[in-house]
Amino acid sequence: LSANGAAVHAWDEAVAFYTGSLEGTANGAGQGVLLYALADKRAPQFGTTNSDGTTSVVNAEILDLFKSGQSKLLAGKCAEVETVRDQIVAKMTVPLVQGTLRYAYRADPAGSIKDGDKGQAEGWAFAAAILPQINRCSPEAASEIIENMQYPNSRGPVVDGAVVVKQQLESVYSCMGITCADVGGLLNGEEGYFPGMEPCQDASNSGSSSNDDNKELSGGAIAGIVIAIIVLALVIGAGAFYCGRKHERHSLLDQPKSNNPKFGGDSVSVDAKAMGAV
Repeated sequence: LSANGAAVHAWDEAVAFYTGSLEGTANGAGQGVLLYALADKRAPQFGTTNSDGTTSVVNAEILDLFKSGQSKLLAGKCAEVETVRDQIVAKMTVPLVQGTLRYAYRADPAGSIKDGDKGQAEGWAFAAAILPQINRCSPEAASEIIENMQYPNSRGPVVDGAVVVKQQLESVYSCMGITCADVGGLLNGEEGYFPGMEPCQDASNSGSSSNDDNKELSGGAIAGIVIAIIVLALVIGAGAFYCGRKHERHSLLDQPKSNNPKFGGDSVSVDAKAMGAV
């Protein structure tokens, strides 16, 4: 990053790592495999889409936050950028929480869907991505989620049930900076929510939408997303760190989208970099 310039460039790189080079310019119709695409896949399954019923609310909110942070960087408002950075990190956690909930239900022996080892492994990948945040908020909740979601698991899959995993996650939403409305509930097509997977309650309720239960991510894509999260958080942090130095006034935003002991460049072709690291 030091060779590329100051805070604005680092911020633009964060946008690139969030969307990826394969996303394209058509909302909800891109071919990306990073966090932006994941949010759009999960939103119809959890009733958290925009009015078009396809694109995710969280993506719109995150892009607005990126634009707000860009303006503050250009104005040298460093302290305010740190607040925006934290809001972005919280929002990009939402599809990971949704993924954990989805596969907790699909791996639950008492549930109506039997995904077997595949569901367990995918659920563990999503849960592992957010466990550090959960552990920071509540080691007890993190331990309970590990006991249920870890794969392989000698006790069996989701032994206490998906509803228990959901309750443990919900107990730390506020600490993680997200809300029940952000996450929504796991939908069963036009039949409403799966039993026990309804949205929890905030001061105001979120709306619902239909889901496409067949939208799946490959194991490689999930691994790539987890890696991209780590890289993205570092890049966003770098943008705030470089604030106050000489700003490079170029913006990717204006261009088309191209303590728990159990826990063990450039914006071009970001998807390929993430996937190649797996």
